[in-house]
Amino acid sequence: MQIIIDIPEHIKDILLAFGSKMKGNKRDALMAKTGMTQSMARFYCHAWNHRVQDEGDTSIVKLNDQQLEEVLKDSLKKDFGSSKATVEYNSLTNVTLEQLLEIAEIDLNKWAVERFITNSWQVTMKLRDISGKDIPVTKTNYQVKAWLKPKVPEPFEIALERLLDKLPSISPKKLPIPKYLKSDYAVEICPFDMHYGKLACHIETHQGNMDIHICDKIFIDAIARNLNHAKHYPISKIYYILGNDLMHVENIWAQTPLGKNRLDTDDRLSKVIEHCEVATVKAIMMCREIAPVEVIWIPGNHDPHASYWMSRVIASYFKDDEHIVVDNSPAPQKARAWGNLLVGWAHNSSGRVAAPLVNLLAQYFPKEWGESKYREWHTGHKHKKNETKFMPVDTVGGVLVRQIPAMSTVDYWHTENVFTDAVPACESFLWHKNDGVEGHFTANVEYPTD
Repeated sequence: MQIIIDIPEHIKDILLAFGSKMKGNKRDALMAKTGMTQSMARFYCHAWNHRVQDEGDTSIVKLNDQQLEEVLKDSLKKDFGSSKATVEYNSLTNVTLEQLLEIAEIDLNKWAVERFITNSWQVTMKLRDISGKDIPVTKTNYQVKAWLKPKVPEPFEIALERLLDKLPSISPKKLPIPKYLKSDYAVEICPFDMHYGKLACHIETHQGNMDIHICDKIFIDAIARNLNHAKHYPISKIYYILGNDLMHVENIWAQTPLGKNRLDTDDRLSKVIEHCEVATVKAIMMCREIAPVEVIWIPGNHDPHASYWMSRVIASYFKDDEHIVVDNSPAPQKARAWGNLLVGWAHNSSGRVAAPLVNLLAQYFPKEWGESKYREWHTGHKHKKNETKFMPVDTVGGVLVRQIPAMSTVDYWHTENVFTDAVPACESFLWHKNDGVEGHFTANVEYPTD
């Protein structure tokens, strides 16, 4: 059986102008001149290469069965580079994107689909039967093409996987149990707004340099100085507040999750997370040497997800240590009662004024509220110390709202907008079951200038 394909006149004229053989850049030129797809251009070029003269009419292509199969057969084209790839499949059968990826044997662990297109077009051919009569037959050719990009895990995912992989090998052996004291004293450690990963340059800000290596030293030194003050008292428990913008960013775009503000930060997010984890573990173990520790997670506005995962890492690290417990429950505000004292924590980045915040203490923690005499909120976010006393609605006692200073120095944005009145510091509070907050300690932080 002989199959005849009629090539449209405008395509025939282009093919005649190009010459007898259609390859490479000629096919691209056909696509450019006609706007047809690559697969359609391939079809006509391949058919043209098999044409025969029929009484001088070059618009007629006669193919035998084998030649037609070669023209219309399924074809797969793959083009892989180091940073991108394309795969294209042409067939008389409609193929989905999923089928294309399977046919092309794409490893979806290494490659991700960036975009894809599907096309279809019809080709009318004349099938000449044994009597010599031409019978028109229409075939539909289908194309699916996908553009791929290397699948690179998010730096946060990389860092988390590294940390979790390390846990079985670095989890501490059973640590010796210090001779803990039983008393009415507890200590609250508040390393608020450390902003691990922030970059600051003294010549821009006039308030010191900051990077992850400087953070390592500043963080541990401040915790140690607070504990040196606290250990002069018979401490029976330590509350360690984790979060409150412990990290400056939690994504590769160096933006805050909600405001999308561009930040000056170390772009090696995985390295930032690793340094932060090491420093946090070290700080908690320093606390454990003095008293049993309860770690309480409070999300910030810079790192609500990253600090949560950090709390999960810390909980896994100390899972076998009965003297360290972690509260990473999802509530953004938490509180603890200690005798007559009730202390609540909130990052308070929503802009709520302190008076409504005061009422939340009674609303969220009614039992503890009713049993307490001294009540306080300890908040972060605004990077400077402030204390205001408010009278809750229809109550007798007052609630002290303490704005805890930030540990980080200012960056260029803060300097440009003149938000430079904060004094970097890490604070801790001495609790007593009868007298409430009996005292507090401050470790002022100085950042290097050279």
